[in-house]
Amino acid sequence: MGRKITMTGKNAQYIEHRGMNATPDNDREIVMEGDEAVYQEYAYGQAIQSQQQNKSAEDVVKEYKKEAARKLLMDNAEYVEPILANPELIKETRQPVEIINKETVDYSTSIAECFRAPNEFVRQRVCDAVKDCYLGSAAHLALTEIALFDHGLLQKRNSHTAFFKSLVAWGIISVNNEDELKRIVRAIADKHKRLPEEGYKEWSKDYTNEKVICENVGKILGPTIPYTR
Repeated sequence: MGRKITMTGKNAQYIEHRGMNATPDNDREIVMEGDEAVYQEYAYGQAIQSQQQNKSAEDVVKEYKKEAARKLLMDNAEYVEPILANPELIKETRQPVEIINKETVDYSTSIAECFRAPNEFVRQRVCDAVKDCYLGSAAHLALTEIALFDHGLLQKRNSHTAFFKSLVAWGIISVNNEDELKRIVRAIADKHKRLPEEGYKEWSKDYTNEKVICENVGKILGPTIPYTR
């Protein structure tokens, strides 16, 4: 006949250590009530292997966990899975964990601050222009920003932070954190300072290379978004 173990009270703990060749007591019903209740069960030795020689390590672990499952009624409780003593089984079933250290920030409010008409058509044209002209260069982003302003899409010519945050919010460009965002924005601003304030079609031959990039942006925007300067 199975046993019923009931534990109540703050910090209640039930800890069981079983040695070699011991088998789980599947008839037990363990009820733990109380704050920070802890149930721990440890099994040592090779007992499970004798009956599982022809099964994969993953199947052995799954069956063992199934046998060791208990009915636990706990408030704010912690359940520690049984531990297999065979290190080879643990090694075979361990899965790699990928850690992504990126900050998730919502910059969506910058879109309306930056673009005159932030609709899907504009987003797609901007996306095409950035993907074609950016090439990982902050200077190219500065020229793209100027071209977008000269074609009437931006509210301001030099609102660099709002412009870059809009690209991130639209999923056109990604950054790892705020420090990287600020670094790129500073580089965009530095390039702006070294360019004429007139529309890019009025630039002299001293800025031929920069003018070509702006003209490429204009071509991608198409005739429905004409040059307005």
